[in-house]
This record gives sequence, C-alpha cells and structure tokens, in this order.
Amino acid sequence: MEDLLENVLNSVLQPEIDFMDIRIFQKNTTTIRVETGRISKLVNSSYSGAGVRVFSDGCWGHASTNFIDENNLIKTANIARKIAKSLTFKTSNEQSKLPSIHPIKEKTEIKVKTHPRDVSLEEKAKSVFELEKVARTFDPRIVNTIFDYQDAIIQELVVNSWSTVSSTLIYTQLKGRVTAKEMDLREKGFSTVGKTQGFEVVEQIDPEEFSIEAARKAVSKLSAKTPKAGKSVVILDPRLTGLFAHECFGHAAEADAVIESASILEDMLGKQIASPDVTIVDDPTIPGSFGFFRTDSEGTVARRKELLVDGILNEYLHTLETAAKLNLPPNGSARASSHHTPPLARMSSIYIQPRDHTFEDLIEGVTGIYLQGAEFGHVDPATGEFLFKAEQGWNVENGEIKEQLRGIALSGSTLETLRNIEAIGRDLILVGPGHCGKSGQLVPVDDGGPHIRVKDVIVGGLQ
Repeated sequence: MEDLLENVLNSVLQPEIDFMDIRIFQKNTTTIRVETGRISKLVNSSYSGAGVRVFSDGCWGHASTNFIDENNLIKTANIARKIAKSLTFKTSNEQSKLPSIHPIKEKTEIKVKTHPRDVSLEEKAKSVFELEKVARTFDPRIVNTIFDYQDAIIQELVVNSWSTVSSTLIYTQLKGRVTAKEMDLREKGFSTVGKTQGFEVVEQIDPEEFSIEAARKAVSKLSAKTPKAGKSVVILDPRLTGLFAHECFGHAAEADAVIESASILEDMLGKQIASPDVTIVDDPTIPGSFGFFRTDSEGTVARRKELLVDGILNEYLHTLETAAKLNLPPNGSARASSHHTPPLARMSSIYIQPRDHTFEDLIEGVTGIYLQGAEFGHVDPATGEFLFKAEQGWNVENGEIKEQLRGIALSGSTLETLRNIEAIGRDLILVGPGHCGKSGQLVPVDDGGPHIRVKDVIVGGLQ
C-alpha cells in the first residue's frame, strides 16, 4: 500500500505544489446496546477510503474517495490540486505556509490481551447483558438501564511529501446509565470505562464497582436535596477536574481557535493566567489511554505537551499550518475522524498535573460542596463562560461530609476559575474516555486529574 501511495504522490506532484499528503483510513466497529433487559442494538460496521490534501501557493485543496486503487487515487489527488489552485485568488496576507519538519518513517501497532475480532458477537452481547442485569435488579425503583458497548479498530496510513507513518489502534469502551424513579422524581447514575485495549477492558470489569455503583448513585439521589444557590468553595473529583481541563482550557488551547480570535487564550503565551500550582498537560503517548497515538494525522510525531506550566501559558495544540502561522514548531496535535475530513488541532489525553495534597487536606476546615461525576458541560471558548452539571455532591461543613445533594449546576469563567484553584490533590486519574466533537468530527479523547479545591464557584440547583 505504501508503494501505491508513493507512486500516486510522485505522479501528481508538480513544482507549484508545496505539500501533498494521502491518508488511507479504515475503521471497523461493533456496537451493542442493552436496554432494560433487551438487546436494542447490535451492529457491526466498517468503512474505508482515502483523503488527499494539496497545499499550493498558500492554499489547501482536499478531496476524498471510498475506492483505494491507483486510478481513483490519482483522480482524487488531481481534484484536490485543482481546488487548491482555484483558491489562489486569495491575497498574499491571507495565504498560509507550512513549516519544514524532519522526515520520519514509523509504524504503531498496539498489542492487546483479547483482540475484539477473536470474541464473537454472542459473547460480547452476553457480557454486556450480564453487567446490565446487575444494575437493573439492584433496586425496584430502577426503571431504565442503558449499557452501551463499542469496540473500534482504526487503521491509518499517511504518506506525504516528507514522511510515511501508519498506525493500528484498538478502542474498547462500555458506558452504563441507570435511571431510578420515586413518585415524580427521576435520577440517573453513570459508569464508564474505555481504553486503547482489547476486550479485556470488559473482562476485567468488577460488577460491584461498575454496574452497582451506577445503580446506587441513581437510587441514593432520590432522597438527596438540591443545593442553595450562590458562591461556594467546591472540591471537584477527578472526573469534574478532567471535564474542566478539557472543555474550559483544552478547546481554548487549540491553535486554530486562537488564530481565529475565538479563544480566551489569544496573545496569552508566556503570561500568568492561573494559580502557580496549576500545570495542565496534553499527552497522547500514555499507553492505554483513550487519547493514545504516536503519530498524528499529518504524519507528525506526537509528544507530551505542557500547555500550562505553574500557571503560565506555555504552548498551544498545533497542526502544521497553525504552527507556521504562529511561527512555532508543530507538536503532533492534528487529528481527523475519517478520510473525508481534513485534520484539525485537537486534544488527546488532557489532565491537570497532581500536587501533594491528600483528600483529607483538601476538605480540612472547609465549608462548601464536594462534587462527584459529570453529566454534561458547555463552554464558550471565546468568552470562557462555562456551565456544568455534576452527577452528585455533598455538603461539607467544617471539614465533615454531610447530606447528599443532587441536580447541581456550577458555572463561572475559565480564567477566574483557574486563578481560584486553591489546592490540588495527589490522586491523578484519567477518567474521561469518550469522543470529542469539533467541526462535525468526533475523535477519541481522555481527560482527568486529581481532586482539586476551588473557591468562589457559582453553584445552583437544577430540577
């Protein structure tokens, strides 16, 4: 396949073409949903194709095809070239450039204990059904259970003007959602696990920790109170810490948003924007993490990035183009969700770096709210305003955890919240396997962090 792509590349390249890449993308997925005692979805799907980009006179052309043969690839490449040439009416101050990078040739293929292809659909469905049943039968007040399983095998081969890289990654995840009802009140509990590993992810699940935990959370919230509205000291668990790192900071650190003046982090490099205790890292090289990869969709070597160091903004997440526009080196953050879509600046596994505090340190003498889990989050990267819903919480009085809370909303400003982080725990956990959306593309990501304590967070109750 590499020889085929190199032949196409050489046959289409012309002196006016500054850069060209061909990306073969193949994806095979199995999706199973067990809902309240029945299998409501069981799908195996696959698709493949090629995306071609041409960069000429500061302009991009992109075209794609589902047919991977020499004639179609050459035809698709020429379409991309014509698109790029048709945009050369752009004035010189609008035109882009690309950096020079060191050529590489690299292959990534992860090893798993139990390959999803070696497990039958029947075995997969049975495992999910058994985990769902444990949650469904936990309490008579449970009225709905949805357990979603998915495995995906993604293969990507990139051949460009400089490099040839390939990867085969395997993703396995399971998400459980349990709904409990009493009178007119409904509450939900969640559990999720996901890694770049094989079916061993499911085989290793402890039903007590996964299924019963989701059910227990749903049931316990039926008797919980809603919090009083106002500003409060809050202790966030690793899941909420990760949500904040991803939604509030990570999207704002994507360089395309910075260039488009759609980020609060524009013109902030080298400036103190957070508490000196705060370091935020994006690292695609963590084995097993849901955001793992070694080379990005442009063929650039991925690396650990300290985006925020001791409260000082240190770097952005870059594609080749954004790095050149800001006169900075690329850092392997270009990701595409399929051959039909061009790579964008994206996160991988983002987290707040741990410090030295124990959980007991974080709540000692505190009157506020301890929050666990996240149901959703919304942020405007241009303004930094955010709204999250926590899964559950507890009042804390003078360092003692008191009554349980439900329906908890927290809101604020990203930069203000970063400055108001008072203490950071030592218990780093990556807890956020999922798929992040941007410009219609979904890519696997992870997030997390330790417990953290933040002052002056606006808290309210959602019914």
